[in-house]
Amino acid sequence: MNRFAELLDRLAYEPGRNNKLRLITAYFRETPDPDRGYALAAITGALSFKHAKPGLIRDLIAERTDPVLFGLSYDYVGDLSETVALMWPKTAPGAGHNNPPPPSLTEVVTTLRTLGKTELPRQLSQWLDELDETGRWALLKLVTGALRVGVSARLAKTAVAALGSREPDEIEVLWPTLVPPYADLFAWVEGRTDMPVIADPAPFRPLRSAWDFALFPNIGKWCVDRRPNPEPSACGYHCCVRAPREHNAVGILLWLFRGAGWSIQRRCPNRGLPGRAMSYRKARAPF
Repeated sequence: MNRFAELLDRLAYEPGRNNKLRLITAYFRETPDPDRGYALAAITGALSFKHAKPGLIRDLIAERTDPVLFGLSYDYVGDLSETVALMWPKTAPGAGHNNPPPPSLTEVVTTLRTLGKTELPRQLSQWLDELDETGRWALLKLVTGALRVGVSARLAKTAVAALGSREPDEIEVLWPTLVPPYADLFAWVEGRTDMPVIADPAPFRPLRSAWDFALFPNIGKWCVDRRPNPEPSACGYHCCVRAPREHNAVGILLWLFRGAGWSIQRRCPNRGLPGRAMSYRKARAPF
């Protein structure tokens, strides 16, 4: 947990994107599984805990400090995790008893996922007693789910791709099929195993702002919008390809995946009824 807390602390004070990327990549390279997988899940917002909520943190600090003082401090600091981490009272170690080692990130995540609602306050208080100010701050950030260290999910996936000279779009394609702690993802990126198999017949593809001109030589560049298919009779996804404003022929290409393959449907809002299909033919999708 201390290594993850140190990473968050350095990211919070690092303004440069490239430096943030180097910090995250170095952490993923030096940290073993499954800690680095849970760190990736925390940074990308893939972790959620049923009973660990900000209200629980307020109740715990209210039992140990003056409520008025906490309210004034919270108004001044503006961050619940930082306020509680600084105000949490230090406990004196018992006579002849060594301080227990701080919990690992894996231990914290697995315990928060499995512990009951009545047992969670006691366990959370124990962790806060064992950690220092930075460790408490990182723990509370993990509980509240709001890291706010200036790192997007895309940047974290880029750091994973940098471990094995992969492209971030390759990580994006696999991401919807993966679950924490992403052991198979790190094994593939580092070249220790093959690429994870995607069983979905219509896998996710990263969005693009425009198509290459060579793909559509007759109509130029087309904007793409891909989302789940709303038609109950079709399965998978559909992809709306819209022409830019400078094109005279206004139309929409609707790609439908029905299990057997892709089909293309052209809708012309300026001709006939709005939204009415004017032509329909089988085609091969370029994505």
